[in-house]
Amino acid sequence: MKRALFSRPSFILLLMVLAVACTQQSRDDSNTKGGPFAENIRPTEPRTPEEELKGFIVPEGFEITLFASEPDIDKPMNLTFDAKGRMWVTQSFEYPFPTGPGLKSTDKLTILEDTNGDGKADKFTVVSDTMNIPIGILPTSDGAISFSIPYVYKLTDADRNDVPENKRVMFGPFGYQDTHGMVSNFIRGYDGWVHACHGFTNRSAFAGADGDTITLVSGNTFRFRMDGSRVEQLTFGQVNPFGLVFDLFGYVYSTDSHSSPLYQLIRGADYPHFGKVPIMGFGPDMKSLADEATSLCGITQYADVQFPKEFQGNFFIGDVVNSRVHRYSATWKGSSPVGTSEVDFIKSEDPWFRPVNIKLGPDGALYVADFYNAIIGHYEVPLNHPKRDKRRGRIWRIAYKGNKNEKVDLSTMGAEELIAKLDVDNLPTRAKATDELTDRVGTAAVDALKNTLADSNTSGRKYIHAMWALYRLNALSDETLKASITHSDSLIRIHGLRVLVEKAPDQSYYELITQALNDKSPHVQRVATELLMKYPSTQSLQAALDILHKTKSDYDNHLYYTARLTMRNILRNEAVLKEALTKTYDETDAALIAGVMVDVPLPAAATFLNDYMSKYSLPADKVPSAYRQIARFTPAAQLQSVIDKALGNSQADVNQRSLIYKGMVEGLEQRGQKKDTKLFEKWAPALATDLLKKYPGSDLTDSD
Repeated sequence: MKRALFSRPSFILLLMVLAVACTQQSRDDSNTKGGPFAENIRPTEPRTPEEELKGFIVPEGFEITLFASEPDIDKPMNLTFDAKGRMWVTQSFEYPFPTGPGLKSTDKLTILEDTNGDGKADKFTVVSDTMNIPIGILPTSDGAISFSIPYVYKLTDADRNDVPENKRVMFGPFGYQDTHGMVSNFIRGYDGWVHACHGFTNRSAFAGADGDTITLVSGNTFRFRMDGSRVEQLTFGQVNPFGLVFDLFGYVYSTDSHSSPLYQLIRGADYPHFGKVPIMGFGPDMKSLADEATSLCGITQYADVQFPKEFQGNFFIGDVVNSRVHRYSATWKGSSPVGTSEVDFIKSEDPWFRPVNIKLGPDGALYVADFYNAIIGHYEVPLNHPKRDKRRGRIWRIAYKGNKNEKVDLSTMGAEELIAKLDVDNLPTRAKATDELTDRVGTAAVDALKNTLADSNTSGRKYIHAMWALYRLNALSDETLKASITHSDSLIRIHGLRVLVEKAPDQSYYELITQALNDKSPHVQRVATELLMKYPSTQSLQAALDILHKTKSDYDNHLYYTARLTMRNILRNEAVLKEALTKTYDETDAALIAGVMVDVPLPAAATFLNDYMSKYSLPADKVPSAYRQIARFTPAAQLQSVIDKALGNSQADVNQRSLIYKGMVEGLEQRGQKKDTKLFEKWAPALATDLLKKYPGSDLTDSD
């Protein structure tokens, strides 16, 4: 049966879509690309670790050695280091299948130790062999926190003999519809929380002990307190984030397997995801996909000095499809990092090389978990294909000319020794020393930490870790924090403001925040801009507008996005929104406000947008979002007149009216109106007629 499309608003959207629509220099050689590397099922036979080692290509002056392999480990996934400098590795024989009900899981969590200092593990301690695809792992002072389908568990080892006496559920259950994207990559932040990734297609609703539930759908990042008391979502989107790392300034970086290799994440930002439509707009990335496969994982930054200068601060990411480790340098445009592809750090002649995780070790070397396999794809090849390897796995150590840091055992040190370690070159060691001070030593360290901040000879990097330790021990005074926010060292000012982000709003800090908006450091400006969200007022709104006026969106795009995000969140405060609407804005400011008002789900936002759209115009890609909000939140009694005015605008061309119509229909659906509502009765036929005139020959019918 055929019938006219213009009688069905839902079908006319198809026509409107049609109307609107109408380097890297590399030294790759033929042995490391193409051929078997292009096959989803590698046609080659597996190599021994010794044979695989011979086929690696690393930059001149670097050496790659085998740290561990089968039979001591099997399929490594995530790796990290504890306070003793030992490596913890999750392994999965079961992957990609979750263990069925009533069956025993056999996946492992193992501690690897190099007892003689030769750069190779010689002691293997199995902490657990009953786990199920355990990805996230974080050693603690009294055991470990680990993910194993379908929960995040706390493993308690009170007597510290590496045999947990107790295993309890902290969070969950988590979704595991797709086992190649789950809860993973646990990393402790300066804030003391555990930061983690949530993977592709899975849906999870879980809460901390406080009962406050968050719901994660597909790719996201979140954080949780070590005691399990609270969980918080940090970012929204990314297709399948797999890897997190913090830098000196306190920024956190991520890689996504599909959308972009490099992100510096902005708290509260939206990022690309399959089927996700940006409202206010997606957060910026550092670099777009180029030669990388959509299979990136295990990001780390080289935060030490054992590598040559040109490698320090670089990012390293595994590419499991192309069987290589990518290397990126980064430069600053204001507070925004810009990534540049460098010559790949590791290439392999063996197409079974699958670098799934990369970590900077306390010795200054990089460690790569190699999920050695003929098959890595989750959708391209059946999950039960017999060539999926179940027993081989390697971990590689990459060092520069034998350089390495002295081995230290932070787990036995007292406060003064640990505070001394807050100034070493290796960032993971500084972070781990901070954790030992807060988790194990506790309040006994407070006096020594305060003395550290009072010492004028304390370096910036030592100061910030001591400050965070005091904050985490509830011993950082307002006087000290205010002094930190106005310190002569910009690094200290940055972290002082970051501490303030974690605290409850205190009006006594507001003047310091507004002063920091004009700091000479763009990083200070950016944290101060983020802090405005905690103080919603028209004054804060104007301050964010001022940041946008002086910031170029194509230069410092991370600061620009942060300012827009701040405006949106301030305007979501209904009292502030109503007050803001009493003020008069010039066209420039009105446009900036309208650009974020499309993501403010309140009736007053619809009023502002309706008024704005009657005077000015938004970019074409923002028009549907604006009218979606207008249709969704305009009071019912006014809705017909709003629709008639928008679609009856004789100055708007047919494409513009198509976009308006699209947004209106979506907004009505979101407020519960039927698609065939009579609200559009007189406009659908006229719009269809105009579209036919502009696009003759278009098919306006649909078959039922």
